[in-house]
Amino acid sequence: MKKSIVGAVCILWLISHAYGQHAMQKPAPSGDIVWIWSGDCAGDNRIGLEILLEGKKIFSHSGPICRGKRSSENGRAEFYFKGGHRFQGKYATVPTEKIEGNIWQAGGDPDAIILGISFATKNRILLNTLHIAKPDGPTSSEIDNGIVVRTFPVLRQPGR
Repeated sequence: MKKSIVGAVCILWLISHAYGQHAMQKPAPSGDIVWIWSGDCAGDNRIGLEILLEGKKIFSHSGPICRGKRSSENGRAEFYFKGGHRFQGKYATVPTEKIEGNIWQAGGDPDAIILGISFATKNRILLNTLHIAKPDGPTSSEIDNGIVVRTFPVLRQPGR
């Protein structure tokens, strides 16, 4: 069953990647420089990300971002939290279930990073969606009833 979840997430990633590259901007040359989330980024630009469930922070992350080619996107994060939430108004989970959260770069724009966000149990995908992150300012989106994603630029502390 896990293979089918992974396969479904991969298909949705491909769809969202194509959406991020084509539907949200004019077609660009393959060498187009966009914002990317990548461990290979050097410099002081970082993006912070928080996921809140019913107002409580369930995930927090900060990662390096920079301008680069779409082929350089490799930012990813995985986390887990307890169930007990109803996703999309129909997929109920119980508090004893372990929910897996995944975040990846689904696309890039000259002024934004498109993040793919999914939640799944070992048996089913609960939610798969997108969030637009702006490198130069905060963004917030309610991706499901009671689930909010916030992204914001992070200033590197002197001496770090």
